[in-house]
Amino acid sequence: MKNYNDGTVKNLEEIENPEQAIHDFAEGSEALEDLLKFCYENGIKTKACCRGHEKDFSHPYILFEDTALNYLSNLEEVVAVIDAEITYTPKISASWPARCGVHCKHNNPESSDLFFKNIKGILEYTIEQNEIHLPKSFELVDRINDNINRSFFLSGKIAPHIQKNIKGTDQYTYTLTTPWAAIVNGKDSTTLSHELEEIDNNRINPCQMTLDINGLSRYAEKIEQLFSKKK
Repeated sequence: MKNYNDGTVKNLEEIENPEQAIHDFAEGSEALEDLLKFCYENGIKTKACCRGHEKDFSHPYILFEDTALNYLSNLEEVVAVIDAEITYTPKISASWPARCGVHCKHNNPESSDLFFKNIKGILEYTIEQNEIHLPKSFELVDRINDNINRSFFLSGKIAPHIQKNIKGTDQYTYTLTTPWAAIVNGKDSTTLSHELEEIDNNRINPCQMTLDINGLSRYAEKIEQLFSKKK
């Protein structure tokens, strides 16, 4: 019997035997297979996944794509509870839609099973509560990137790596997809005002910054105000 898990990305809609493909992609994990089946039956598009491999140091993860990100509306609120981290890649082109990876911090069978069960629970809750929309931080990042794209002196995109810090508050760390994106250096949201003044003065450096959700919101507003003045 053909094994669909050959290392290449496949569209389940174009596969003759999607049930067999889901079984192969799950690599023997019943929890991952159950999650992939749920996603397929509910039109939640996944791009890639891994059950985790201790010998190869490959941690469990699942990658969502395009409109599937709307089913992750409350993911930020529980990322610490499910012991996971999030990566978000904004839409680059029609052929490269937005993507979100959810990564388990631990790599053992017990953690892997619980991780995938929790992800399924998050998706089920979103559907039951009819809360199908992008997570707030994703929306803010898209707003910032839209302004960067319209700017006459900036280029590039920001893409966040999202996790909880040790104090339990939300922290959003932004890394760059190109070396010339409009991000200024910052350790936390308390230094935000000074750094936004540097943007006003056109002293722009490619780097990364860490913000809580309120700091991120203020950053998006400041970027919009700055670019509206320059039009």
